[in-house]
Amino acid sequence: DVVLPRLFLAFRVPPFGMAEHYAASVAAAVLGLRKGSRLHRALVRERQVAAEAHAFTYDLTKGRDLFVIDVTARPEVSVEQLEQEVAREVDALHEHGVMDAEVERAVALIQTDTVRSLQSAADRADRLSLFATYFGDPSLVNEQMDRYRAVTAADVNAFVQEYLGQDNRASLVYVPREIGRGARDAGREEEPEA
Repeated sequence: DVVLPRLFLAFRVPPFGMAEHYAASVAAAVLGLRKGSRLHRALVRERQVAAEAHAFTYDLTKGRDLFVIDVTARPEVSVEQLEQEVAREVDALHEHGVMDAEVERAVALIQTDTVRSLQSAADRADRLSLFATYFGDPSLVNEQMDRYRAVTAADVNAFVQEYLGQDNRASLVYVPREIGRGARDAGREEEPEA
């Protein structure tokens, strides 16, 4: 049961640890990390079609990772409108790319989140364990910020062109039970009366 329609738009991207993954994380931060992100500005503040809008990578290390956009609609907004508005923002990013200032902001936010998470013993242990388990070297945790700081707008734009096109998208929509029931009923033919 959900109260409002919610859209998850996902893209297959390179796994965590590869150079392109860092560009993917920065692109996700440009699109949907905090209130200064493109999705929040355009969908929540300006056009007011979304209550919340986020983008992130799952940081999977095997096979493919997922780049996910997660947007919750406002009560009066239809699922169709929500999907169109999100696609509009992704297509604009795909067509026009990112600017240096956006990349700098995104990297600064990622750095802040990373430093904050490493202050917790449990999170620090998780990160050390991740690098030890998947890469055989827990000290790689110390290189992560350098890898993010090395990402340029050109790197992010190359990633966006390669992976955020219309041919690499899958969407999952959650709708309130009554909306879902109405859509099912509209597709049924009325039974003749006896």
